[in-house]
Amino acid sequence: MFKNYFKIMLRGLMKNKFYSSINIIGLTIGMASAILILLWIQNEMSHDRFYEKTDRIYIANNRDNVNGKLSAWHTTPAPLGPTIKKDYPEVEDVVRLQEYAANFLLTVGDKHFSLHGEFADSNFLSMFSLPLLSGNPKTALKSPQSIVLTQQLAIKLFGKENVVGETVRIDSSDYFTVSAVLKDLPSNTSNSGIK
Repeated sequence: MFKNYFKIMLRGLMKNKFYSSINIIGLTIGMASAILILLWIQNEMSHDRFYEKTDRIYIANNRDNVNGKLSAWHTTPAPLGPTIKKDYPEVEDVVRLQEYAANFLLTVGDKHFSLHGEFADSNFLSMFSLPLLSGNPKTALKSPQSIVLTQQLAIKLFGKENVVGETVRIDSSDYFTVSAVLKDLPSNTSNSGIK
């Protein structure tokens, strides 16, 4: 029975080649578009969902009228974080990030890399429960001269993953001690400074 249906379908396709090819191409484009849209939606819905406390993490934005239009951006005044924590008892913790406008020049021996980075409060690693290969998340950012590297960056700079205690020169004069090494994060994270 299925053999007959298959033969009838082939005869119809061969009889109307032009219309059949238009239908097949249209169906192919439609299915490919639907699959790509579904993959994009899945990626967007999974954005930053790997954090343990993802249902309790919020981002504070700033907004204002600019030329008659309401605009929002992700920068807020530095004192806002401690003020929110002090004035709102339902807020468990606050972390401030400061994106550095230019790239940092990281130097180890004769290796030089120009990379993007961010400054963060000392509780950043604990709040976001970022996976560490080495180091303590509670103490890694206590010192202002501490730096946390990703696994990939540690291998680029030092040729190995376990680099806690090593020194990195940033720009031309500042030396930072590696206090922790992060596992490489998935591509769907909003922390652009630690990708």
